[in-house]
Amino acid sequence: MMATTADSELSVHLERQVRAFEITLSSISDFAYIFDRAGRFLYANRPLLDLWGLRLEDVVGKDFFDLKYPDDLAHRLQGQIEQVFQTGQRLSDETPYSSPRGITGYYEYIFSPVFAGDGAVEVVAGVTREITGRKRAENLVDAQRKSLEMLAAGKPLGEILTFLTGIVEEQSGNQSVAAILLLDEEGRLRIGAGASLPDDYNQAIDGLAARADLGTCSSAAVTRQVVITPDIENDPKWACIKHLPLGLGLKAAWSRPIFARDGRVLGTFGTYFRECRRPTERECQVVEILSHTAALAIERHRDDQERERLLTSERAAHAEADAANRAKDKFIAVLSHELRTPLSPVVMAIPMLELDPDLPFKFREDLAMIRRNIELEVKLIDDLLDLSRIASGKLRLELLCVRVHDALRHAINIGASDASGKQILIRQELGAGNDRVAADPARLQQVFWNLVRNAVKFTPEGGQITVRTWNCDAELFVEVHDTGVGIPAELLPRIFDAFEQGDVPTSRQFGGLGLGLAIAKAVVEMHHGTITAASPGPDQGATFTIRLDTVSDRAAVETPDPGASPEVRHPARQTRVLLVEDHHDTAWTLARLLQLSGYHVRKANDAASALQLVDAEQFDVVVSDIGLPDDTGYHLMQQILQRCRIKGIALSGYGMEDDLRKSREAGFADHVIKPVDIRHLQAVIDRVTNGATRQA
Repeated sequence: MMATTADSELSVHLERQVRAFEITLSSISDFAYIFDRAGRFLYANRPLLDLWGLRLEDVVGKDFFDLKYPDDLAHRLQGQIEQVFQTGQRLSDETPYSSPRGITGYYEYIFSPVFAGDGAVEVVAGVTREITGRKRAENLVDAQRKSLEMLAAGKPLGEILTFLTGIVEEQSGNQSVAAILLLDEEGRLRIGAGASLPDDYNQAIDGLAARADLGTCSSAAVTRQVVITPDIENDPKWACIKHLPLGLGLKAAWSRPIFARDGRVLGTFGTYFRECRRPTERECQVVEILSHTAALAIERHRDDQERERLLTSERAAHAEADAANRAKDKFIAVLSHELRTPLSPVVMAIPMLELDPDLPFKFREDLAMIRRNIELEVKLIDDLLDLSRIASGKLRLELLCVRVHDALRHAINIGASDASGKQILIRQELGAGNDRVAADPARLQQVFWNLVRNAVKFTPEGGQITVRTWNCDAELFVEVHDTGVGIPAELLPRIFDAFEQGDVPTSRQFGGLGLGLAIAKAVVEMHHGTITAASPGPDQGATFTIRLDTVSDRAAVETPDPGASPEVRHPARQTRVLLVEDHHDTAWTLARLLQLSGYHVRKANDAASALQLVDAEQFDVVVSDIGLPDDTGYHLMQQILQRCRIKGIALSGYGMEDDLRKSREAGFADHVIKPVDIRHLQAVIDRVTNGATRQA
């Protein structure tokens, strides 16, 4: 009798505990559940049962396949349950899901092992939390980034607007239909995007006159305010056209005007609902954000249309614009020439003064200061010329012998602060015996810094970056390896494309538009090298490898010291130079420097006297200015070549691509841009003459 009473009390106690357990788990908003060894449900709390619209007895003993989950999702979930049973390790993941009751959302879940007394996994307990709001916020940021990239890439207006309406529909869990109408110059509404609406609906509203008493989009365009219709059936503004949305099961609508920068109404962003209701605060915020992007796209499109109309209909304006561009290029060229010409004698006089052994040391310091500032002015002039080259997509490289290890160390030093902040170790394994390459130092530095910066950005705290170099035959390899987020296999073929980051969470987490690697690839290929990317996959790091041709120690020409004084060089025999220059100071200084360097120099200040000297004497090379008082240097060179075979070097303050082409066509072997660096001119003279004498 006592045993029976004890058993009864124990049963009541256990029943109370089970009831308390059930009440506790069903009172929370998260989903809680338990699986047996076969991956079948042993328990599910009330919030999860409500999501399914099922009772507990309908669920116990069934797996995800039995509950009609999509096959791919069911396979993944059942496999993850089995993984927890086998490993005894907790597992977490997230997924979108639409319930049988039509409830769509994003969910994150955790599967945890529950161990028996013998240490084996007895059951797997799970907890799921809805993260729809957070996920949609992330998706909105990602979609906004993509829409801006589409805009920057010049995608068609219809494609951009359709993408924006798709974002609104996705943000509502596909419970709404979005459309964008454009307001034309006649005050009529035109379809901009309405992919989710049937063609006959779009055709019916396309061309409607904007009126304050007609629908929501039309009314919003006229009143310049947000217009909300929570019940289309009973709203007088919809009286004459309500059959259109009601026939599609759309019962409510609202619209927001799209404004240009100057306040003009460009169109409207409309949304329809399948139930009578007003938009939520978040729905209003989403459309407001995307309306700004739509405005940018519409204005850009209309600007393009206006530009095309002008180019097509006004040939005179087109010709005038071309003439203006030519005048601009000519102005830049002339300005450059006029700035360079007076600088030439100054630039050349400085090294001539530095050659004076009696010059006091303090004056040498002053000359070094003057040289630095003049070289800075020359650089500014070069930048002015480069404006035209950049606009035409041309990029010049200034090739020098570069020590790659020095450039790498500098790039690592730049990124050291960010790496230290994330406790990332940067290892250097610079094992290349020959690290000399012919490269543009600034551009190569840009490539290395970009790779190191990316490695730091995409490597988590406590990670490691390794920078290695090695030689293979006459090639140098530079490798930057990190232990970061890695690169998905499907993204690797496009990793060097502009604006390409892939549709992955890292693009949202780390930001950026994806231009750095595209620039790095272009610069490396301009150096006749290659750059490749490799990664085993997500969370397994990435490796970028650059291959460049090396130069030998003997062939290497290191970057000259800006403060070094020029040396007087003496050719093996006197090279006979005809210098044709009408600028007196430039002619005198340049002739003096060439004579001090061992050349035999005769001067002519115009084309006529130059031809007289050519007829009377023999020369190895002609160094001629292009702008002469009685002719052009181009025509002079052609006349000289008709008399004899002689090398020519054009000397000019003009340095545009067209100027270089004209020099080649006239017969010049090279083109030296003022102000003249005497060492550079000497090298050019020696190269073009190569010890050859004039042949009559």
